[in-house]
Amino acid sequence: MSKWIEEKQDYTITCIASMEECKHMYNEVCCNDKSEWCCDFPNQEECDECPLFEKEEGLKNE
Repeated sequence: MSKWIEEKQDYTITCIASMEECKHMYNEVCCNDKSEWCCDFPNQEECDECPLFEKEEGLKNE
């Protein structure tokens, strides 16, 4: 998974877990509405084979 989203009382935190994974993955769920995996939990192999895979492009906070 690429990103983790954590809800706090007054705000939301979004963290990039891996710059090598798909930018459409949030909390291990595919959120690409064009993907057959949308709203599902694909494993890494399924993500790697997906024609809609897009590498993470955000900034990783270290």
